[in-house]
Amino acid sequence: MPAERLNLKGDYRIEMGADYEIQITCTDAAGDVYDLTGATCVAEVRETPTGDATAFTSSIDTDTGVITLSLTAVQTAAFTYYSGEWDAFLTESDGTDSKLFKGSVQIEHGGGV
Repeated sequence: MPAERLNLKGDYRIEMGADYEIQITCTDAAGDVYDLTGATCVAEVRETPTGDATAFTSSIDTDTGVITLSLTAVQTAAFTYYSGEWDAFLTESDGTDSKLFKGSVQIEHGGGV
């Protein structure tokens, strides 16, 4: 796993009722595209560390090293809280699990938080 993408912090704002997307670019120490062949990514957002989670849909472009995490408008419309947290874990083809990112989220409810 590229050290520069391991357990980094990313704080975001999500507009309630809108589609939402995060893109993570994975590179190695030399800045080259990290080999994500056969890898999977799981990411979730929740109000509290032990709260119910909403799963992002994830896709990986192995040519560019970009992981795209998406929430639908239906998912974000169901948020009942104003702030929470998210995280993303990568499982590589050899079974190695790594936390890529973690951070806070602010949910904008109809014109602001």
